[in-house]
Amino acid sequence: VYTAGMLGVGPTVKRYGKEKLGMGEGQASLFGAVFGGSVVATVSHPMDTIKTCQQGDLHGRLYKGITQTARVLVEDGGA
Repeated sequence: VYTAGMLGVGPTVKRYGKEKLGMGEGQASLFGAVFGGSVVATVSHPMDTIKTCQQGDLHGRLYKGITQTARVLVEDGGA
């Protein structure tokens, strides 16, 4: 998800920076990478954390499903 998002968001934001904000090539590339990476990481990180916790719980003792894992993580560590 992160890679697919970066392949779509980064170039789109870069083009916006060049066309609408008058940025040069280097500035627009940096703008696209920073903005795109921040947005995509914010969207994909919660599901990646849930997946990683479930993978670490090999026998399914603590994490039973996606919503239950999310609930446990919020209760233990906050939102």
